[in-house]
Amino acid sequence: PDSPPRYFARLNDFTKRTLGLLMPFPEGGAGICFTRTGLLQLGQLLERAPYRHDVSQSWDPEHIDTGGCSYITGHNDDVVIRFCAQDAEVDPIDAYDEFGRLFGSDTPLPCREHWATEGLQKELGAVLAPLPEDVSELRQELTDAEFARFLACRPETFRNHWLHPRAFAFHGYKDASLLRHAHTVVRDGAACDWVAPHWRPSITYDFARVQRHSGQRN
Repeated sequence: PDSPPRYFARLNDFTKRTLGLLMPFPEGGAGICFTRTGLLQLGQLLERAPYRHDVSQSWDPEHIDTGGCSYITGHNDDVVIRFCAQDAEVDPIDAYDEFGRLFGSDTPLPCREHWATEGLQKELGAVLAPLPEDVSELRQELTDAEFARFLACRPETFRNHWLHPRAFAFHGYKDASLLRHAHTVVRDGAACDWVAPHWRPSITYDFARVQRHSGQRN
């Protein structure tokens, strides 16, 4: 049977805070997965989408275009994907489980050395800071989506690494050597300065390791 037109990703509700729009968009850097039907419907729309040279996307609220699906210069390709998927009638599925744990992170693995850039260093401080106990203060600090996920289980450690053990993607890697190190941490249990003792990744099925042990080759 045909699959429903869907995609799943880590959904970001940044536009709620900047534009007042309840329009969660998929984190493109962390990866977006489409069903076959969803991908075909989106592809058909993209073949007809116009090229617009009169606008440019940015994180500046004055320059986030909300005019529908089109090819636009700028950084926010994932925002545009949201408009295009909406026009193609492909619905999003927020990728978290019944405990509110995400299946995709918008930051690197919780290895301190993977957060060495200036921007991530600032974010790491916020990630490691304990959440306020007062609900009104907590409501001010979290987005709508984060607050809903938090209420499902009220974990002591929440931000960025309240994750399912089989999370599928991590964002923010600009250094290839760190990306390779992340691979060895997840696949081979390599050591790093781990800052999330409550969470450890697990592999659903390690095909490469099975091949090595059985002596098979591709």
